[in-house]
Amino acid sequence: MSTTVFLRSAARVHVPEPFQDGLLLDLFNDPNESTITANLERIVEMVGVPPQSAIDLALFASAIYVADKKTLRRLSSDRWTRDFRFMAPVAEPGRWDTATSAFCETLTFLTGDRWSLTWRDEPTRIWRVQEIGCAAYDAVCLFSGGLDSLAGAIDLLEHPSNPRVLLLGHYDSTLTPHVQTDLAEHLITTYGKDRVGLLQLMVRPATFKHQERPLPTWRETTTRSRSIVFLGLALATAAALGPKVPVYVPENGFIALNLPLTNARLGSCSTRTTHPYFLARLRAALGILGITNPIYNPYEHLTKGELLAKSQNFALLCNLAHHSVSCAHPEAGRYEGTPYGNCGYCFPCLIRRASLHAIGNDDPSEYARDICTDEELFAGHSTRGRDARSVFIALQRWHPGIPPHTFVPLLAGPLPTGADRRAYLRVAEQGLAELRIFFQERASGAIRRIASLDHEEH
Repeated sequence: MSTTVFLRSAARVHVPEPFQDGLLLDLFNDPNESTITANLERIVEMVGVPPQSAIDLALFASAIYVADKKTLRRLSSDRWTRDFRFMAPVAEPGRWDTATSAFCETLTFLTGDRWSLTWRDEPTRIWRVQEIGCAAYDAVCLFSGGLDSLAGAIDLLEHPSNPRVLLLGHYDSTLTPHVQTDLAEHLITTYGKDRVGLLQLMVRPATFKHQERPLPTWRETTTRSRSIVFLGLALATAAALGPKVPVYVPENGFIALNLPLTNARLGSCSTRTTHPYFLARLRAALGILGITNPIYNPYEHLTKGELLAKSQNFALLCNLAHHSVSCAHPEAGRYEGTPYGNCGYCFPCLIRRASLHAIGNDDPSEYARDICTDEELFAGHSTRGRDARSVFIALQRWHPGIPPHTFVPLLAGPLPTGADRRAYLRVAEQGLAELRIFFQERASGAIRRIASLDHEEH
């Protein structure tokens, strides 16, 4: 069964019959009538008006994210793969028609769903603003509040050309922005407000107000589409600054590849937010639309431990690392009475701890639970130890001496050929090595036995 999604930027637009019973995604000037809550006008107020194609992209990406959050996977026949029929307003439907195949491939790979995309001739509105900004920056850097984005911002700011860097944060909860703001303030103190700016953009489903057709109250928790809205917002911002202003997506290559650690994590269950294939297909779609801003992941060939070790301001990075949040579900602690932050047992937290251990900066007190000593995480039917168990299985399957090419059949998506391919395979091997060393050297005897690492040297 398909989920139909109809996107509007003006209330006067009639909803066609095939879309009458699906999701109606409205982003109007009146937030009380909108089913998408967003502050995209902040782009215009800070850096100016993006080209129309970039405005269309930002609205399209925002709607994809909201549709993803409001369509439950468990209602699908296989309890995962959804079928979307999506119609969006754009200024040049002919161009978007040409880009449809690339966008469908991008979204299918990213979310693991089936997408049918159609466009109608209707330029999306410029958001109502008090004044148009004119701030100038040389680069836009995605700034989630995580450790990789912090490292990426520092390395950009340390570049000899002294670039002016606009940090762009996306959020859909009230707890995320303060982490981004805290880190940005430290960077402004170090590098100066003339070189560092912070633009925080909110996109999320609207709560019930006065909408023509309110959204359902349920919420899908996988939200694999977050990277498309993050990049859509960043590209609109960069395009407003100029057609060649780059967008930096700082994420370590091991997470970008997202090697499925067990058979259960194969296919759609393994996230692909910065996978090289996803970025390649997105670049292809953007090229057709005439959006020429380059997208770079400076760490695609490095593990998290390696990118931290290579920091251009290692002392500053180590000093600020504990302010960052890398967790997959940082709000989960509220149910246990622990503050917003790193849980300590999700896959990103495990990678984070292993990387910080690699540079001698691991501190278990910064996490709600210590995966190296907390046996309760693995007791009974607890799901909190699930990601660590997947890591343990992977460490049993792939050990030092196994040729890197054995990873290929289980990679989450296609890889380039030649030198890039070899570099990605090296990252996969080294990323597992960082995890192995971390558990060998930091885990208690009981946890090493659970991991079947008790017989290895440590």
